[in-house]
Amino acid sequence: MPSVQPVRGAASAQRHVFNRAVSPSRPRPTRPSSDLSRAPICHPARVTVLSPISVNRPEPSRGAAARLSAGAPGRRACPARGAAWSAAAVAALSLAAAGAQPAQPPTPISPILPAPATPAAPAAGAPAREVLEDRPVRDVIVVGLKNVPKQLVLNQIRTQVGQPFNAQTYAADVRRLERLGVFSQVSATGRLFSDGTAELTITVTETPIIQTVDASGNRAVSDQDIAVITNALIGTPVDRFQIDRVVRSVQELYLRRGFYQASVSIDERELAESGIVLLRIREGDRLRVTDIRFEGNAALPASQLRTSVRTEVWNLFTGGVLDDAQLDRDVGALVDFYRSRGFLDARVDRALRFSPDNSEVILTFVVQEGPLYTIRGVRVVAVVPGLGETEPAVFSPEQVRGLMELKPGDVAREDTRQRSLRAVLEAYLRQGYVDAQVNGGLSVNDQLLRVPGTAQADLLVRITEGGRVRTGAVFTRGNELTQHKVIRREIPLEPGRPLDGNQIERSRLRLLDTQLFDGRVPPRLTVQPARREDPATRDVLAEVVETNTGSLSFGAALSSDSGVLGSIELTQRNFDIGNPPDSLDELLRGQGFRGAGQSFNIALQPGNEIQNYQVSFSEPSILETAFTGSASGGFRVRDFEDFQEERIFGSFSVGRRFGDRWSAAVVTRLESIRLGEIDADAPVDLTSLTGSNQLAVIGLRLRRTDLDRLIRPTQGAVLEFGVDRAGFLGDSFEFTRVTSGFTLYAPVLEDSLGRKTVLSLRGSGGFIPEAQADVPLFERFFLGGRELRGFRFRGVGEEGLTAGGVPTGVLVGGRFLAFGSVQLEQPLFADAVSVVGFIDAGTVQEEVSLNELRVAAGIGLRLYLPQLGPAPLAFDFAFPLRFEETDQRRLFSFSVDLPF
Repeated sequence: MPSVQPVRGAASAQRHVFNRAVSPSRPRPTRPSSDLSRAPICHPARVTVLSPISVNRPEPSRGAAARLSAGAPGRRACPARGAAWSAAAVAALSLAAAGAQPAQPPTPISPILPAPATPAAPAAGAPAREVLEDRPVRDVIVVGLKNVPKQLVLNQIRTQVGQPFNAQTYAADVRRLERLGVFSQVSATGRLFSDGTAELTITVTETPIIQTVDASGNRAVSDQDIAVITNALIGTPVDRFQIDRVVRSVQELYLRRGFYQASVSIDERELAESGIVLLRIREGDRLRVTDIRFEGNAALPASQLRTSVRTEVWNLFTGGVLDDAQLDRDVGALVDFYRSRGFLDARVDRALRFSPDNSEVILTFVVQEGPLYTIRGVRVVAVVPGLGETEPAVFSPEQVRGLMELKPGDVAREDTRQRSLRAVLEAYLRQGYVDAQVNGGLSVNDQLLRVPGTAQADLLVRITEGGRVRTGAVFTRGNELTQHKVIRREIPLEPGRPLDGNQIERSRLRLLDTQLFDGRVPPRLTVQPARREDPATRDVLAEVVETNTGSLSFGAALSSDSGVLGSIELTQRNFDIGNPPDSLDELLRGQGFRGAGQSFNIALQPGNEIQNYQVSFSEPSILETAFTGSASGGFRVRDFEDFQEERIFGSFSVGRRFGDRWSAAVVTRLESIRLGEIDADAPVDLTSLTGSNQLAVIGLRLRRTDLDRLIRPTQGAVLEFGVDRAGFLGDSFEFTRVTSGFTLYAPVLEDSLGRKTVLSLRGSGGFIPEAQADVPLFERFFLGGRELRGFRFRGVGEEGLTAGGVPTGVLVGGRFLAFGSVQLEQPLFADAVSVVGFIDAGTVQEEVSLNELRVAAGIGLRLYLPQLGPAPLAFDFAFPLRFEETDQRRLFSFSVDLPF
């Protein structure tokens, strides 16, 4: 019986030929009569995979075996097929035909098939491709697998057992295995058996797998930040390209953080021995920015450009390190700054000048300003879907131009352009056109059309007007405890009236200012889609998130006006006096006395100069009307330098709102005032009030406000007027007191980050018609402290006299007051820190006169810390410029509130 003989010395590794029967349903391919063999396809698809140590295998007897070796030259394999032998094929055929001797027939592969004819030996020098081409493949063996899954390899091989051998297919198999990236080397061989079948062997060398990625030497950059970049390498084959890419990414991370001297390398020995990619990092020092300069800025000064640059110069208080990513943002901010001021062609680049030791750098922004563009004309069109452009129907083009701040001939400033477009949009929203678009939508609705050859541009304003709608119902969502009416009264939209779109944002801010809802998820108001039955009516949905409105707080206040003051306060901002709890558990869980938007407060405030104990209650809407009410009562003690004042008081007020801006109130105040610890040489103004004094006052208050925000307003004004009449219950003091005041806020500058520089003007005045002797000292006007910086609290006023007419040095106030202040506040760091500059002026006198006007100027710092409340920490240095000899001056004043 013919057999396949093993190679000498390899008997122990002899491979057996498996006998398989061909399925009867499978047709047997035939070969042309010129072929060396008519052997049928005897084997179904089968691939044998050997372990790396099973490398010795039998070879056919001399003359009957052929070996396939990579790189052998080839030529046309089968003219009948017309297939070319690829020169790029990894496997090429070479046949050791010289001196070939016929071998004994191999073992029959199937007992039901006749033994195949022994093929004739090829002529000496016959090309191997002509020997193996179209031969039936008896086996495909893969050698060298360790960690790579066998199935991954099998999925790449298209050469199948039982199919005719094709050199191009076999070469493509090898190329696919190489492209996997998991093998560093792939070689292919083949040999021919005497029965005319071919055995193919693919030998692979696996690429090492990266087990993990570690870093050493990193101090400024955390392992977690590096892992974000390097984790993708773990479990992948060692690929120098991918490893180098990761190294570059880590180095770029250091560059972005200012480490321009950082170097990153790979420990090659560790990688070769253990498959671990170890990044060895030398960080070096961060580059410090010692100066920031500007070149080419002829039109705009460096001081203005500096406000758009977030990179800082190194000093004792700032890091001043170079951050590559921040530099890119600074360049973009400068370009926006220039274009917002009409330099539409402005370009900005940056240049770095390093010190010899690469520890410091001078940053220079190189500017190409280009021409300053002006507006040649403004064209206004309305865009009607389906009809194209036409004239606006709601406002004429002339009316639209009149609403705009930007006029022909003006500089094409971006901020002015945006304000102009916003004014047009607000006019549409005010009329109920809530779907109007003036600057928005799928495309840019306003375009600056540059006039070629000039520094002029035409402004094209496109308006999508939409239809006018009425207000439908106002719904609320999310108010599980707060009553619907509490939210509804902050939304001044009346059903059936035109839906003023401007009130949507204003109402949202008003809801936020109530502090009844979670500020982290601000209230949201949305106009709902049109009703099917009434398209001209739109509902409004107000969505809120409840928050804890009750608090028991402990704190302290430190002020130059009132000394140290402790504080224990119980507050409920969403109080409901008509909703008592049903149980103690309900009270403890905060579900009782809650939901009506009322305010209730108990304050216990002991201090070294002031003691205050007070209970207060307020109702913002009496019986769901525009009327308001409040009541308070308590006990207050104040220690002055020359006497002590004790007050037991109670006050009641009823007011009414007139629209969104105006309000009025009638106030009644009942007090028992006791003055004690008065020195013997005190002025008669004090000694005449020794003991208890009763005071009953009724007054009228009128107030108008249109602030954009109640907390830290940037725009708007507050006007106040009050008249009080004392003695309406027949007590010993009868006088009239008239007061007025105003506060005006206006933004004067806004930087590229949206931070506004705000100018505020304050003024107040007061007058008492009666003679000063008829007005008790504790009801007269005083100035100083926070009201007139540069002077002590109550440090400005008339000097009192003893009964004998001797000056005492004690200030006793006056019956005329005039005060004014101008302050400019500039944010420094986001919204947390700002600096102020101010000028205060005022006087308090017995007679109406400005002859003794005091003036002070200074600077200050404001720290806004949300966790400490809405009031800022204030620190001011004021320098009196005009004063009287009797005044009590003070250089530094402060106010600090600290909760515990």
